[in-house]
Amino acid sequence: MKRSAFSAQFPLLMIGPLSFGLLMPRHDHEITASTAASVALSASSGAAGANVTLSGKGFAKSQGGQVFRNGNPAGMPSVQTGKNGALSARFAVPLVSPGAYSVSFTVLGQTAAAPFKVVAATMPSPSPTLAPSPSPTLTPSPSPTLTPAPSPSITPAPSPTLTPAPSGSRRVVGYFPLWLRSSGYTEREIDFSIVTTVAHFAVVPRADGSIEIPDWGPFPDSALITAAHTAGASVVLVVGGDHAAATTGFAGMAASPTARKTFVRNLLALVTTYGYDGVDLDWEYPKTGDKANLTALVSKLRAALGTQRTLSVAGPYLDWDGGYDLPALVPNLDWIGAMTYGLHAASWADHTGHAAALYAGSGTLHADEFTVDASRRWYLSNGVPAGKLLIGLPFWGERFDGATGINQHLSSNQGGAMDYREIAGLVSNGWTANRDPLAQVPFLVRSGAPGVISYDDPTSIAAKCNYVGSQALGGAIVWHLGKDRLPSGQPLLSAARGCR
Repeated sequence: MKRSAFSAQFPLLMIGPLSFGLLMPRHDHEITASTAASVALSASSGAAGANVTLSGKGFAKSQGGQVFRNGNPAGMPSVQTGKNGALSARFAVPLVSPGAYSVSFTVLGQTAAAPFKVVAATMPSPSPTLAPSPSPTLTPSPSPTLTPAPSPSITPAPSPTLTPAPSGSRRVVGYFPLWLRSSGYTEREIDFSIVTTVAHFAVVPRADGSIEIPDWGPFPDSALITAAHTAGASVVLVVGGDHAAATTGFAGMAASPTARKTFVRNLLALVTTYGYDGVDLDWEYPKTGDKANLTALVSKLRAALGTQRTLSVAGPYLDWDGGYDLPALVPNLDWIGAMTYGLHAASWADHTGHAAALYAGSGTLHADEFTVDASRRWYLSNGVPAGKLLIGLPFWGERFDGATGINQHLSSNQGGAMDYREIAGLVSNGWTANRDPLAQVPFLVRSGAPGVISYDDPTSIAAKCNYVGSQALGGAIVWHLGKDRLPSGQPLLSAARGCR
């Protein structure tokens, strides 16, 4: 999943071991970034780069904190200082890129923050790879080339006999991160006539089966759950995320029958205690060696949750790493939410491209590898029923600073993710709006200077919802609620009504 703005207000909790502490920051904090080998992630993550080691000094000893960039969470695991007040942490870029950062520590309601600056970061531009890697998902194995590796075989699924799913019978799953409330977006702004399921994001698995509740925002959130239930919607608890701590936690826990049992017991306790209607697993992403362990974990969870609660997974655009035994998983899942966004990003691609094209665009480089339609065909050809497949609707876009048009090779890897609420204000304000009629998505081009933004607007969201109905799919997932909030309303969420 992707990152969003929040301000941490609550202490870190641990289901199992309990740990906390208070940082007393000191002055002159400086952190440098050093790079290691080039790596690659699947296109569905929209992120890749090089391993970056952050090191620093001058902090209080043995404390932990959250990393932010320009006031926004950097999507990384908590940073831990050493006994001598030194800081050392390893992450994957482009979440780490040159700029102003801060480490914020919040314990028992008290917050202390220390700024630092990334003064060096060399970021090779990798490509997706099919070769499985033993490393965590956010730090995949090196890739020496910018040319995307061949995608998994996609056999077009027959569609002439499909009966369009009736409107109102599908799911619209809106992700609601813990930090969202701190940005001012609350359950009162969710249109439950559109959103059928709220995915409360996220707690983090640990290798020993314990569950960490990050200090990203309030947990539990009884107001959110009560509002959803009052409106007739459901709320599922999300486990995982797109950071290394979640990936390694999943892999270690799922590999141990004892830890799996502990994890299932702890998760069931959370779901039961706080009134969740199901669980959504966001493991980004299991490798080939994790395949059997993921299948076993899902089987155990299905048995524990019973038939009254849902069990789902957020799946990749394509299974680059070979970690999903879909025929074995599908009987135990209520849906799979394919993350069909971030399919091109400045941080890893060698050219500008649509971040979430519905179909291949005119002149698109590597066109058919990176579309919603290709993802759908891949899932269906691997045994996923259309009714259990949900496609991803991004309420954000990708900015490319190293080109002047779509389908151009990049002169740099500068850019990054932008919320729709930021993008909407650029239209006709120094940027020219364009639309690819084949890909059925818009893009902006900066007037008089390099710059391209690929994104979704109400028209493209509506087209994707029409596609959901025509292909008899189970609905859509939204990452994430609030990213399209404008003074005039939530235009992308309104357009997602067609996915019902």
